[in-house]
Amino acid sequence: MGVTSLDSLDPGALTTQSIRASVIIADVDLRVLHVEGPAFAQHGYRPEDWPGRSLIEVLPAGLMVELEPRYRAALAGESQSFDYWSHDLTGAYWAQMTPIRDGAGTVTSVVAVMQDVTDRLEAIEDLSLSNARLRESERMVGVGSWEMTPVTGAMTFSQGYARLLGLAPGEQLDRAGFMKMVRREDREILVTAMAECVKTGSARCEARLVSRDGIIRVFEARGEIVAPQHGRPEYVRGAILDVTEQRAAEVERLEAVSMFRQGFDTAPIGMVLTDAETGWCVRVNDALCTLLGRPREQLIGASLDSVIHPDDRPGVHQARGAIVDGSSLIVEQHELRYLHPDGTAGWAALNAAPVFSAAGKLQAVFTQVIDITQRREHEARFEEDVNDARWLARIRDAIDDDRLVLYSQPIVDLLTGDTVQQELLLRMRAEDGSIIAPGAFLPIAERYGLISEIDRWVIRQAAGLAARGEATEFNLSAASIGDPDVLRELASAIKETGADPSLLVVEVTETAMMNQLDAGRRFAEQVTALGCRLALDDFGTGFASLSYLKQIPAQLLKIDIEFVRDLTHSDTDERLVRGIIGIAREFDQTTIAEGIEDEATLLLLRELGVHLGQGYLFGRPRPLSETSV
Repeated sequence: MGVTSLDSLDPGALTTQSIRASVIIADVDLRVLHVEGPAFAQHGYRPEDWPGRSLIEVLPAGLMVELEPRYRAALAGESQSFDYWSHDLTGAYWAQMTPIRDGAGTVTSVVAVMQDVTDRLEAIEDLSLSNARLRESERMVGVGSWEMTPVTGAMTFSQGYARLLGLAPGEQLDRAGFMKMVRREDREILVTAMAECVKTGSARCEARLVSRDGIIRVFEARGEIVAPQHGRPEYVRGAILDVTEQRAAEVERLEAVSMFRQGFDTAPIGMVLTDAETGWCVRVNDALCTLLGRPREQLIGASLDSVIHPDDRPGVHQARGAIVDGSSLIVEQHELRYLHPDGTAGWAALNAAPVFSAAGKLQAVFTQVIDITQRREHEARFEEDVNDARWLARIRDAIDDDRLVLYSQPIVDLLTGDTVQQELLLRMRAEDGSIIAPGAFLPIAERYGLISEIDRWVIRQAAGLAARGEATEFNLSAASIGDPDVLRELASAIKETGADPSLLVVEVTETAMMNQLDAGRRFAEQVTALGCRLALDDFGTGFASLSYLKQIPAQLLKIDIEFVRDLTHSDTDERLVRGIIGIAREFDQTTIAEGIEDEATLLLLRELGVHLGQGYLFGRPRPLSETSV
């Protein structure tokens, strides 16, 4: 591999091979051992000062960046051969670096021989420029020219013609030989073109032929008849142009368009092309029609605004504006809501990108529409689960830290105005001492099974109040209707506190009882058997039937605030309240109206025959600790 022994090396003999060669020998530390030759002094160096010094010291830093890796490779035993320019760019050199080994075969140094090849490289460069000019000239005059005598078929042609057909130097070619090179299926095209040329004086055609190198090329041929002159017979002259790449590019373009259209139309995700100026849809695929639930004819010529949620349209307008005015040349990504024909909304990810013509003019906006409704719903459920988990921990801590709080609101006799009982309303005290409304934590407690524990806590508080002689109404959740532990807790609390059970009113919603009728009936019977009374809350919202009330032994019906709030202004609400009062009379039940806030409502309820009422007119809920015993 060109490795030299140190013992056999004759440094002086190296430069005798060429008067323009120069030599450097360096050891493994890149320290110069020997240097000679004209190259160094020619470029302003003093090689006599180099022996004993490092190459890194004596050679310019820029040159060492290029040469040092090659020295290192040679020291590793790899011969190096390469061209490079001197640091001042005034001389070109061919260099060879050869590792030198001692008797044991160990590389001890490197000999670098530099041969000045500046003249050779300049000649090669001049030749390349000449060839480039020739090739450009041939391209400008038609690449290849030819002449043919129609009668004999004899042809003469230019070097460019021969090069295009891959002919060997000096090879002759007549019309018959040329026709053999033409693809069989295209020969008729040339025959027809030749006949047209003879008839009309000129012709033009395209045909495929197989050049001598076996490559199929597409040529555009042009010919014209030249009339006889100066004793020369009539002949045809013309030119051929290799259009293989152009035709291949056209085929690729057509294939690309076809592939785009197929991919666009059959893509499993929504695709739409919109006009850059109007924003109207000019092309949509089946997946988009399916996603939006609209036929193609309804979307074409319409704007996407018609299917985007109104709250999300400004963001789409802004993105489209950025694309149209050129401030955004990249894909614009948005997640927004789209509307189904029935008005329900789904979520989609829109990836919009500008589409430019070959001249750089914005023609359209290409948009992918990906349905992400399931992902969004999953994220929402996950966020809800995380939020529930936080609330669940807070509720658990509130129970353990005794931070459940009861408020009390009076229930009065509408005829006398006397307070006959109180309703207990649950709250939760936060870590900072603020009060949290039940709607924020009770639904979560119900979903995750803490509500029965809370209900049992409320039962114990209510029993304690009843033991003090206070008529108390308290709410139990739907989960407690079918929970035997809750009823056992109620019986135990009554027994342990000695409370009069008739002072306890257990309140459950009408809907909860209707949704579990058998369990509700047993629950009502057991509550009544303990001596407590049962109140149906929100009565009227569940549209209970007489048959239902016959099965549930409830003593009180609470008319929902929905029918009381606008009672004095709504004939419909008044008719519903009259109906509830009539039902209560049939079953000998006491009615309680919720949400009484003004005297006019009070007078009308009294006139209609409602027995009891509660609301801000009589008192707002207050902490139980602030109410009188």
